[in-house]
Amino acid sequence: MGYQGRMGNVIHYKMGDKYYSRSAPKKYEQTDATKARAKVFGRASSIGALLRKNLSSVIPNSSDRKMQSRLVAEIFSWLQLVGNRPAAENNQPSFDFLFSLNSEAPRLSSRWNVKVQVTNPSPDILQISIPAFIPNQAIKAPPNAVEVICKIATTIIAIYRFLRIF
Repeated sequence: MGYQGRMGNVIHYKMGDKYYSRSAPKKYEQTDATKARAKVFGRASSIGALLRKNLSSVIPNSSDRKMQSRLVAEIFSWLQLVGNRPAAENNQPSFDFLFSLNSEAPRLSSRWNVKVQVTNPSPDILQISIPAFIPNQAIKAPPNAVEVICKIATTIIAIYRFLRIF
């Protein structure tokens, strides 16, 4: 055949030494709402990537696609909730230990009895309060456990860079 290009709804192309034809993809018109949600999702993906990079020392398998998807979904939900008000007193991004970085392990919320509080007492201060850590009271260890390792990590990301009117 030897033709490359488009004829109506059919695209002709060459790959290697062979020529192929396929139907042209359908065009979808995005609404303004769809474009806005896509922008927020893009921001959530960027924030998730930064979190994974900055918290790599405590994430068991940072390349786990299921964990990445769940993390971005949590961030996306938070971004929709707070809109363009990231520094209000009661809307800081805290997953309250309901989010598990390791889908194979039991949820931390079923083992951790300490309530960590994240507040924003003033525009330039983020306060993380962790009550006194008493191992026998703070952690429900599995039966016959000999040792429990607890890693705590924090990171700061300039979220305002990702928040624009959407």
